[in-house]
Formats: sequence, C-alpha cells, structure tokens
Amino acid sequence: MSRSARAALVIVPVVALSAMTAGAQKADIGKQLNDAYLRDSNETVQMAQRLLQHPERLSATDAIAAYSYLCEALSDLGRYDDALVHARTGTAMVPARTADYYQIEYAARLLACAGYAAKQKQRFTEAMTDLDHATKLLEDIRAAIAALRIAGVPDDYRVALSAGLTGRRSGDDQLDTLVKRADEALYAAKNAGRNRVVVDGT
Repeated sequence: MSRSARAALVIVPVVALSAMTAGAQKADIGKQLNDAYLRDSNETVQMAQRLLQHPERLSATDAIAAYSYLCEALSDLGRYDDALVHARTGTAMVPARTADYYQIEYAARLLACAGYAAKQKQRFTEAMTDLDHATKLLEDIRAAIAALRIAGVPDDYRVALSAGLTGRRSGDDQLDTLVKRADEALYAAKNAGRNRVVVDGT
C-alpha cells in the first residue's frame, strides 16, 4: 500500500513540495538555523548572513542550509526580492545529483521558498533555469522520500511523491498558466502509477 504526496512544480519557479519527514537528526548548523528560525525571522537572517560571509568555511550542505533558512526568513519578513536573489544563489550550489539527505531537504525548501516568494510578487523569477537539472534534483527528492522507513509503520506502507514539472515558455505572461501546466503534469504522474516525476510535454 502506498500514499503519494502531491507536489506541483513550475520552473521558473512556482514550487509546491510536500514536507519531507525523516527521523534523522539535522546537522549542527542546520539545527542552529532551525532553532533561530523558530524564535525570530530577523535573528535567522542575521545568523545566516553571518555564516555566508565566509562560505569557504562551510560545507556545501551547510551553505545550502544557510541559503534555505535565509530565503524563508526574508519571505516571512516580506522581503521577497531579497529572498529570490538568495534562492537563486543557493539553488545554483545544489549538485544535479546528490545522495546527501540534507542537501536534498534544503534544496526542496529552497525551491518551495522561491515558489512562495515568486507567487507573492506575482511575477516570474529565475530560481533555476536548467530544466534537466531541476528534473534530476526532483528525482533525488522523490527517491529520498521513497526510501524513508518510518518507525512504527509497516514495511509495505510506503510514502511516495508524485510531481509535475514545467518550464517557462515564450509567451507565458501569467503565473496561473505555469501552475496549470505543472498541475496537469502532476495528475499525469498520478495516473501513470504515482511515485514518479513527469515533465510537462514529455
């Protein structure tokens, strides 16, 4: 038996991702950022910016985490332009393929944050311009969710993610147009058996 989480993605960059669940403990910097985020958005912005002043001291995962929380905190403060700038920078750091759970988690948060900020601004912004890269990244997220084993849940009960993805085309001038195409791709993924990524037009 399986349960599929809905996820409709539009690149560029309307993103709705299901929250990822796992029993793994967050890395130290990720945990510190999360604790700060639970307390205050301004504190999170200051902490993330302080960390990113010296990116050479951070692992790739920690840097992506800092950009992720920075983007979310800025969005909470209504600073959508700033959030989108950092979302682009952070997303560009994510490898096209990675087995690192934390990179996948923070990349998902970055994409979701970029989508939220873009929707609030009601305009298009390039969070990720390479559709192939986006597809591979989403496949990593799907595979990570499919591999989750939750304590107390029978082995034959799996959590799965179905996702639809589209890119901006010439003539796209309405956000709703991209959302509609992504949603249609999502339903195509579900109708094809779930637990898969479908790119609009393929």
